[in-house]
Amino acid sequence: MDDDIPDLMIERIEDGHGEGLIRLTQYDNGEHRCIVMHPLHLRYMAEKFGLVPTADPVAAKRIAAGSRRLLVLRERVDHVAELLKDGAGDGLPARAYAQAYSAATAAIAAEFCADLDEEPRRPCLRPCAGGSDGEQQALTF
Repeated sequence: MDDDIPDLMIERIEDGHGEGLIRLTQYDNGEHRCIVMHPLHLRYMAEKFGLVPTADPVAAKRIAAGSRRLLVLRERVDHVAELLKDGAGDGLPARAYAQAYSAATAAIAAEFCADLDEEPRRPCLRPCAGGSDGEQQALTF
């Protein structure tokens, strides 16, 4: 990695207490501008912008759980896509299976999102598949 950044000097200030501070000095428009920060602030910014993994064990567990859940959903959505690509097979049993699998995947996704502190989802009315023209069912989006 190239440590030579034009007009920016990064140095450690040893203050005799703990890790010391970090000073960033930049020459700009004929003046020196300086920012002094604690290493904890630098770590926070790096975590916030995704440059390093989080040091918070609770956040790390949530990220790991979210990653596993996304992989499960990806597999299920891929399966639904294959069912749709094949025209949900031949006949009513194949279509019923595809619809049931799709509904179960939506229920799993809702459960995975239950602890994300989001607003409640509102139902959207859609015509039922195979029902009469006036019949509707509530789908949640």
